[in-house]
Amino acid sequence: MSQIPNNSRFQTKQGRRRKGLLLNILLGIVLLTAVTVAYQLLTSSPEQTATKETKTKETKTTSAAQKKKEDTGQLVVKEDDKDSAKEEEASTQPTEDTKVAVEDQTDPAVQEAYTNPSWQAIGTSQSGPHTTQFDDSTQDWKEMTQAISYAVQVPADTLTIWYLGNNGPNKAVGTVTAKATKQKYKVYIEWVDNEGWKPTLVQLMK
Repeated sequence: MSQIPNNSRFQTKQGRRRKGLLLNILLGIVLLTAVTVAYQLLTSSPEQTATKETKTKETKTTSAAQKKKEDTGQLVVKEDDKDSAKEEEASTQPTEDTKVAVEDQTDPAVQEAYTNPSWQAIGTSQSGPHTTQFDDSTQDWKEMTQAISYAVQVPADTLTIWYLGNNGPNKAVGTVTAKATKQKYKVYIEWVDNEGWKPTLVQLMK
């Protein structure tokens, strides 16, 4: 009869040990999981932060480079526009290099004669059918003197006009002298519809 209590105590102790062991195992698992998670957070967080910072810097660098490229492109376009405008302006001005000598002149008073392929009509403010006017108070006269000035490359207000008259349908001829150099010119011009008077021949007179 005395062995029954002893067996009962033994079984109770065994049960307590098993429960304690199970609790210890569960506690160990929880601690191990917590340590693992903490370690992952500590080791991965700086890398992720660095990656985000790197991506942000790359994005800013790319945006800045793209903006600089666009700004540079705009500057290039503006410079190109200026160059084109200068070239267009230069192309409307007659130059010495484009003069073409005209040799077969029968007038013994002619020292030299030339034409110029770059000559253009000077433009006009007149509209409608054109009628040549040799009255020095008219717009037509003013535009004819401008065409002569353009041909000899001497300002119109520094030219003395000796003669300006008819040379055929829609054509005129003028004799002028440059006040500064005393050089005398005979200039032939013709009318171009909607474009104005255009020089066709310059003669330097003796």
